[in-house]
Formats: sequence, structure tokens, C-alpha cells
Amino acid sequence: MAKSSAWGLKSGSKTLTTASTVYALGTGLAMSELYVMAGASNSGDAYIGGSDVSSSTGILLSKTVPLKLPHVLAAGFGESYDLAGVFVVGSSNGDTVKFFYANKFSTEV
Repeated sequence: MAKSSAWGLKSGSKTLTTASTVYALGTGLAMSELYVMAGASNSGDAYIGGSDVSSSTGILLSKTVPLKLPHVLAAGFGESYDLAGVFVVGSSNGDTVKFFYANKFSTEV
């Protein structure tokens, strides 16, 4: 059997258990553009940024249109985003942030 590569979508969500607490978006690597948005049923706002993200320093996430972090910006992460280096914070307990990205998988053919 030969190995080949294929692309597939991965998705996830992060629950912001406590308001005003900064959380890493997740773990693992997103190999292409990363799309992030606030949960549709959130009662408050959610923001994305660096490890010091807050409601005054972060980018407000939409509940209807995902924010696209382009692949070109990922070059500093060795051609991928490290989800542990993308941070989010919410203004209400229990709100969520959803994300998805394409990732390369090895397959046997």
C-alpha cells in the first residue's frame, strides 16, 4: 500500500467557563486558514487575541460570520497555527467559541 496525503476539515469549540478568564483555543496544529466565531447562543461577547486578550485589546468575534486568520500569517508557526497560542476570552460565564480549519492527513491507498 502506498501512502498519500489528503486534506480534511477539523472543527472544535471552547467553552469559556468563567467570564474574563483567558483560555487557549485548543491544542494541536491547524495547517491552513483558521476560522473562529462566537457561539450563536452566547449571552455575552467573545474576543480573540494574544495571551493578554481582553474586551479592550481583543478582536470581537461575530456570532454569524467567522473571523478568518489567513494561512500567510501562520508562517511564524512553521506553516501552521498552534491552537495553544490562540487565545479567547468571554464576557459571560459559559459562552462558547467555535472554530474549524483544514488539516493534512496521511492515508493508505
